[in-house]
Amino acid sequence: MRFSGLIVSIFFFLSQLAAPALAMDFRAQKVAKFLSEHDSPLVYFANDFVQQADRYGLDYRLLVAISGVESTFGKQYVAGTFNAYGWGQGTFPFASWPDGIAAVSQGLRQNYVDKGAKTLNQISYIYCPPSNLSWAAKVQRFMDQIDAEQVGDSYVPALASVTPKLSLTL
Repeated sequence: MRFSGLIVSIFFFLSQLAAPALAMDFRAQKVAKFLSEHDSPLVYFANDFVQQADRYGLDYRLLVAISGVESTFGKQYVAGTFNAYGWGQGTFPFASWPDGIAAVSQGLRQNYVDKGAKTLNQISYIYCPPSNLSWAAKVQRFMDQIDAEQVGDSYVPALASVTPKLSLTL
């Protein structure tokens, strides 16, 4: 079943009532649109991806893209783990999707970026050593697709004012 645009619109309307600053973020809009196009159960957590990326100084697209490579955006993972990221070889359990987003974001920061892995290729050597180059290329492809998502005109001016905290390139 495909998530309809109406569901995404309702989600963002409700998000705006609960957290106006986050809901207006064009990055969360891009993530939600991208995940809805992939029928992902993670679509409802677009704000969590952006919030945790900001909290840990990561590119907001990184964890979403990793989930695409590791679990087809949360559609193929070990049941009950909420682990869409291949964290701990995909078996490490989290209490919920938001818990997993927060924990893996923190882990990427502390165990990768803070230890010198500042590019996607450098991260891939640690995250997925046997197939690191193809893994990095796939993650980059998803990041580029997220970046290309078009959102409402009211969010376009914000594009120029946002500087990514960690630029990940191949």
